[in-house]
Amino acid sequence: MSTAIGPVFLGNVYMPSGNGDVASLKDYVATCAKIEALFSDCDAVYMIVAGDFNCNMHSRFYRLFQQFLNDNKLVCSDTSRLVDVFTYYRDDGSATSWIDHFTCSPVIDRHILQVVVMSDCLSSDHRPLSVLLAVSVDANRGFSNASAQAARVHYHWNSASPTDLAAYSNILNNELSSVNIPKSLLGCSFNCEHSCNREDLDNYYRDIMSCVTVSTDHTIRSSAGVYDNSHNVPGWSDVVAEKHTTAWAAFLDWVSLGKPRSGIHVLTLSWHYTTAVNTVREQVHRVLWRRWKAWRHHAFQRGAIW
Repeated sequence: MSTAIGPVFLGNVYMPSGNGDVASLKDYVATCAKIEALFSDCDAVYMIVAGDFNCNMHSRFYRLFQQFLNDNKLVCSDTSRLVDVFTYYRDDGSATSWIDHFTCSPVIDRHILQVVVMSDCLSSDHRPLSVLLAVSVDANRGFSNASAQAARVHYHWNSASPTDLAAYSNILNNELSSVNIPKSLLGCSFNCEHSCNREDLDNYYRDIMSCVTVSTDHTIRSSAGVYDNSHNVPGWSDVVAEKHTTAWAAFLDWVSLGKPRSGIHVLTLSWHYTTAVNTVREQVHRVLWRRWKAWRHHAFQRGAIW
């Protein structure tokens, strides 16, 4: 979603419910990891995740919910503004809870004018949250992400001749010479929170990739196809595979012991799954940052993009 403060990832969730077993904890952690993977796989700089989190301050998922907020630098906008409300009520009126939430990046939270529970809206056993944002949205402009069914062009680099590669290098150098590094990025750090700097980096990345695409289209033989990447997790093969194998082995051990509800094996299983998810969150960001630093250093050394 394109807004006046930059591209925003908007996710509506229905998180797994708690059944008192380890499997539900695993599903909750996996869903949190999938949300972050989707965010990492698009061009958004801010994040909104709202919906049924199946979690309140007294639920067994609350620790995982807080970890999700901390890992993604999100705030829970409804709990910081409302007191003594509920969003779920049992049909017989015997129980109520506050399990629906609106979470977002701090920059977006500062633009929120109002958060209310719509008590008069009786469409299900949930009462919807209404959030009023003072941010303009460009309905005619989106941001690129990996669609579930996307047309992909496959470039046959292995069959490119030396002449093709030389032509590619020449065209790419000419294209990059017209791209300027925004001054705001030269002193910017990885954890920069300035929306204008993030937007400059976003535009700079698009300009570079456009140069690469144009150069490749003109020189390298290609073929088109359609692929399904709806289940892609960025960095899986390079980063998470080993951790996933360890977590899966711990899960099989737990099953072989009769799926105990408590004890050292449950703690071990939870630790391994949490480790695998945290590996995705930490290492993928580090890889992207190292690539950006390497490219910036390379640009300074060559002077090819001024």
